Amino acid sequence: MRGRQHGAELDAHVKRPNQLDRSFDYFHRDGTEMAWWSRDGGYWFVAGYDLVDRFARDHASFSSRHDFPTGATPYLGVMLPPSPIAAAPLELDPPQHTVLRSIMRSRFSSVSIRKLNPRIEQLTDRCLDRHIGAGRLDIYHDLIQMVCSTMVLELVGMPLELAAVLADAAQVEPTMSRKAEIAWGRLIEALVTAVEESRRAPGDNLMGDLCRSSADFITDKCIMEIAATLLLGGSTSPVKLLLDTFTYLGSHPSDRLLLARDKKLRRTAVEELLRVFSPTEIIARTATRDVAVGGEMIKAGDRVVLGFGAANRDSRVFACPNDMKFDRKPNPHLAMGRGIHHCLGAALGRAEAATILDRTLARIPDFRLVSDTDNSRPRMDSLIIEF
Repeated sequence: MRGRQHGAELDAHVKRPNQLDRSFDYFHRDGTEMAWWSRDGGYWFVAGYDLVDRFARDHASFSSRHDFPTGATPYLGVMLPPSPIAAAPLELDPPQHTVLRSIMRSRFSSVSIRKLNPRIEQLTDRCLDRHIGAGRLDIYHDLIQMVCSTMVLELVGMPLELAAVLADAAQVEPTMSRKAEIAWGRLIEALVTAVEESRRAPGDNLMGDLCRSSADFITDKCIMEIAATLLLGGSTSPVKLLLDTFTYLGSHPSDRLLLARDKKLRRTAVEELLRVFSPTEIIARTATRDVAVGGEMIKAGDRVVLGFGAANRDSRVFACPNDMKFDRKPNPHLAMGRGIHHCLGAALGRAEAATILDRTLARIPDFRLVSDTDNSRPRMDSLIIEF
């Protein structure tokens, strides 16, 4: 037996991460920062803010490396369960990770993203213009996924007509596996073509930057993995945040009206929304050495899961952690990660969330959620508002 055992009770709480309730109290009510979970081969679940912050920064002791799961090594990357393919640069350690981040950093810097703000606002208003007259908006299909998918496709250097395909590949529920399979097939074909064309004539985009690199490990396969990771990350993380946000505002009219009336507060609310609705709830690592934590011992080769969502509800850091406080200061949340793997697209995600929230509430301050009766559509896509 490894440390304190957790099973069904812990599972029940982890499956409810994005509700504004007291689910995360399970991890914090008795001061437990870390516990051994026996599922999926076993791993340490880390919930305490200080410990998550410490482990996320210590990439030497907790590796993101992803070797194919042949049993030859314990390194299974950052996904839970492990992905069948490596997600570069997310699942790379230095020095390769350092090289890739140095190439990619400028495209995602705060300065670069500020220059894109007019484009994000243009896309948002264009989407609202198309549907606002109908008094009904499919918040996912008609707005969020169009803006987020278009922006990341432009940054990477992929055709914009792939926006709907990317949405299907990123958001489809497991029960829609055939649709997801078709979308993935089209996306992979498009990636192969884009890399071939970029090798011949690198453009002024991220794929062009990678093709111009002289680093020998940046092969066509590596570029495809990087592009796929960015496309999926750019069309899932901000989308999840915004879907949770509009769901919350639709069921909390006083908070919706508060933000609708206060433009300045809308600008600062994004940080609290990130804390409460952390788009990435967990990230896995693999211990490279034995690490003693309190009375427990993490062994080299153990899987360690960093609970960013749980850490963001730690009452030792956040007063009234289950309350939504749009003006919370300070707000040192971990929603964007820590250390060398801090979210590359953090500035872009923040800009998209802030702009979509601002423009929608400015133009549609009074809306209500309605049920989507089309059961053939993915559950995540079924957020309709009327106004």
